Amino acid sequence: MWHPRFHFALPMWGESYIEAFLEGTLPCLLAPGNLGDFRWARDSLLKVYTRAADMARLERAPGWLRLKNLIETRIIPIDELLSVREANFARLTDCQRMAVLTADQADAGLFFLGPDFFLSNGTIDAAARRIVEGRAAVIIPGSRVIKDQVLGRFRDLDLARSGRPLSLSGRELVAIALEAMHPQSRAWFWDSPNFDRLPPYLHFAAGDQGYVSATYVGHPLVVRSRIKGQPIVNIWDQDWIAAACPDPGEIEVATDSDTMALFGLDDGERFSDYLVPNRASIEAVAYFAEWTFNALHRSFGRRLIRFKAKDDDIAAWQAAENKARGITDAIDALLAEDDATVMRKDPKRLLVRLRTRYRYADRRFFNPPYAADTGEIGNALAADLPRLLEVASPADRAALIALARSRGIGV
Repeated sequence: MWHPRFHFALPMWGESYIEAFLEGTLPCLLAPGNLGDFRWARDSLLKVYTRAADMARLERAPGWLRLKNLIETRIIPIDELLSVREANFARLTDCQRMAVLTADQADAGLFFLGPDFFLSNGTIDAAARRIVEGRAAVIIPGSRVIKDQVLGRFRDLDLARSGRPLSLSGRELVAIALEAMHPQSRAWFWDSPNFDRLPPYLHFAAGDQGYVSATYVGHPLVVRSRIKGQPIVNIWDQDWIAAACPDPGEIEVATDSDTMALFGLDDGERFSDYLVPNRASIEAVAYFAEWTFNALHRSFGRRLIRFKAKDDDIAAWQAAENKARGITDAIDALLAEDDATVMRKDPKRLLVRLRTRYRYADRRFFNPPYAADTGEIGNALAADLPRLLEVASPADRAALIALARSRGIGV
């Protein structure tokens, strides 16, 4: 029988993230139902990956001193890593690699935390209980809210200086999020005039009650690997989770914000360049999904999530869920089409599908073909064709040759 133990991995560096952690994330973690009274704290460990320059500020913060009395903590300096990695995402991934290695060695459930998380009370306990009960992982949505607007509501509590916990119910958290929702998160609503062209979530309003979400690429909040030692080849919430926990039936999706709720704190102007006039379409989401959503993600998207500020209008919730179900079913139907059908209807989508099958055969295929805002597949196909023909199965080679000839590309 597994003896419950958990590791909490928290990469953070730089002034803005340290401030967000001390003013928002840490007070939420200190709340009851999170780390304020974590029942498995004795055998658990929280590790912060940060710069040496940030360690002093963290170690003298009242909230951090309080946290150290609740759970074993370690601060791991990563200055050398930061000096050789320029991109923050690559730095984050390297920290996650270190955390996965040690958690797998200890057979611990691994919580992936961020310095900009805003959590409801009870979220950590509920997720940990799912792992203790036998789940392999818990997936939770991570929509964004405007940091200054949210933290400004609690500034008079002076949370960073006082070290006090911040206890918010799921209903309170969702109500705050609806008022302070980040522009990119608003662009995930199906009826948005600026619908995100690369949407990890699809949101559907339920009147003044809240909203329903089809969450495809959600945040793996806690994972106890079923297959130990799997590397993070590309992205931890895509290839790694699929390799470490391949059975979607063993993965919990947090479908009710009353039980678990999390939002990311972010600057209001971030991603503004991506938000342009655009209307949602089933075909466009299916095109994006061919590349981005693996089998796990597609199963997650079928488990609709209620973000509830209120729960007294049954008709509003039912209407939102019916709309969400109709659209996700239509997307699934397109993704289920065989290659011959896709070749006939949409050769560009077939190329994306074929590239996806071999995305780990060559690092060049990691770069998504949907990034270029063009309907022309000829240039991408001409560049990729030689390598794709080397690694493809006989049936896929035949499809690639047919695609090339249809575009006037010599084979």
